[in-house]
Amino acid sequence: MGCLVSTPQDSGGNRRRPGSIGEVSVYVPGFRIPKPVDFSLPLGDQLPKNLMERLSALRTRVVVMAGQEAPTVSRTRRKSATQHGGSTLADLHQALQDYLPVLLGLVKDGSQLQHNVQFAWMNQEDEAEVETAISNAWYEVLSVLHLMAMLSLSQANLLLLPRTSCDGYQPKVSEGLVLVQQFGVIAGSEAIYDISYTVYLDLDYNCILENRRASVDIFLKAAGYLDCAVRHVLPQFPTSLREDLPVDLAEGVLRALCLQALGQGVDIQLGMAIDSAKATLAVKRRLACEMVKYWQQAQDNIMTLPLANGWGEKHRLFIKWKYVEAKRETYCNLDQQAEIGFTYSHSINQNHLSCSNIVSPNQAAAYYYHGLILDEGNTEKSHGMAVAALQAADEYFKESKRSCEAFNAASPLSRNPPLWGTIKYLSEKIPKDTSSKVRINRDLYSHEKIMETAPTLPDFSLALKPDEFQLPPVFPSWNEDNVGGGQASSNHLKGERR
Repeated sequence: MGCLVSTPQDSGGNRRRPGSIGEVSVYVPGFRIPKPVDFSLPLGDQLPKNLMERLSALRTRVVVMAGQEAPTVSRTRRKSATQHGGSTLADLHQALQDYLPVLLGLVKDGSQLQHNVQFAWMNQEDEAEVETAISNAWYEVLSVLHLMAMLSLSQANLLLLPRTSCDGYQPKVSEGLVLVQQFGVIAGSEAIYDISYTVYLDLDYNCILENRRASVDIFLKAAGYLDCAVRHVLPQFPTSLREDLPVDLAEGVLRALCLQALGQGVDIQLGMAIDSAKATLAVKRRLACEMVKYWQQAQDNIMTLPLANGWGEKHRLFIKWKYVEAKRETYCNLDQQAEIGFTYSHSINQNHLSCSNIVSPNQAAAYYYHGLILDEGNTEKSHGMAVAALQAADEYFKESKRSCEAFNAASPLSRNPPLWGTIKYLSEKIPKDTSSKVRINRDLYSHEKIMETAPTLPDFSLALKPDEFQLPPVFPSWNEDNVGGGQASSNHLKGERR
């Protein structure tokens, strides 16, 4: 009848929080883990045997697979193929998709059956791992959508980490990951050398590009699950019960996760735009400005929630870091908008080095080189805007590094993909050359002629939207005449707590 029971988990049990989750490109907060449910007692005399057995079998499959996957899913190992083919992430996602239409029969047409079963899930984003049991099938639907979204974010994380080639080969860091074509760079001691031929190293760039494109689609799917949860599932709960939901199902957290998925999707789009010779500076600036808005809104939604320790606090630190990083990237990109008398025709595809956008210098590379050329413009306006934007970008670069360190140091520990080659070179050169150009221009121009504050960012409407996910049709067997149910009484609509 909407009853809610929350039970802290014994830390001495079988489940343990991982001390480290390894390399992270997309942070996935703690998973919701379903606990076993016996459908026979609450539903045995109200459902046909075959329907109850199907419901029980599908949920048991989810419980078993989630229990096997959850202890390792947040670690950044590529999932090996199962004995039946395919990844375990994909198998669990499919199991949830198979379960959802049958589950929705419990809430069909306001059926009173929705309150007959007490569904129990454990979440990791509370201060302590908490098992929450609620006698409301909408709680089960909400938990399923949340888990589907988290699995999608995990899949995107694996795609974006520069760990494995398309054929499954795992290269060493010392081995190359880049295809530089026509015009490229080789990081030496203090110089960068132009090359006019194609350099092939171990990973096929086409594979990296495919992974990046695929990750954008996955981010939109994850956002779609979360958007559906907020707009169509949460409204089914009485107000009192909504306020008692676990913190990882709070509306603010769900909205923040949705915006995080969209923000990381734009992040990938921006990286591909930087790589593309056809993408205009206006397109890059717009993407960067939109990314700031996504992360700012995500931060606004999550900062006031009681995410005290562990996964929840780390989630908050991740969003703060990415918001600061987005501002840095935008101000770097703003350098490119000042009027200059020539067009920079070279395109240095630094993002070919890695498909991970979590390392600060990755996105800054194209902005950095264009900023240096902008400084060669012969107008005071271009110099002034370049200096102001470079100063802001450098400050956000430093702040993003501090935010990144705070995120990685929070429990469970994490780390960025290692810096190497040209990316390592750029991580040292960007702050150094920015400081040098700012100092030179300050020497040339009076204080009054240099803009002391960064220009106001343009305000663009957000273009990237979640995929439109709709709850699937109810499994056909629920439409048979001998299925119990009926309209819920008014007492059942009240969320009772015990």
